[in-house]
Amino acid sequence: MFVTMACAVIDLARWTIRYASGGHPSPVLLRPGEAPSLPFGSSGPMVGVFPEIDFTSEEHPFMPGDGYVFYTDGVTEAMDHSGELFGNGRLLASFGGNKPPLGSLLEAVRAHAAGHPQSDDITIVAISRS
Repeated sequence: MFVTMACAVIDLARWTIRYASGGHPSPVLLRPGEAPSLPFGSSGPMVGVFPEIDFTSEEHPFMPGDGYVFYTDGVTEAMDHSGELFGNGRLLASFGGNKPPLGSLLEAVRAHAAGHPQSDDITIVAISRS
């Protein structure tokens, strides 16, 4: 048995975000004037696989206008009727246009699955800095 996990700490005095994960996908960074990106690498394996593992973290600036969208792997692993995964490419592409980010992501996942049964949980959480 295992789980994935993510932990993000926002330092409001320094305006930084520190992120660590155990097998969990990177949040999407939405920064004005830049393409959506996956700024954090995995800092460790899934939790529960090995009894003694050290997890590292990364710290990035949390600039005015930045947004981070956290999601469970049920988003990128959502399948259509042929078994094709939603994947990172569709994940990043779903943030284009003038739609609100969370609505457009969930709409894109549902459109991709086109009624195919959901195989994993889907959770989406967003934070932003004004």
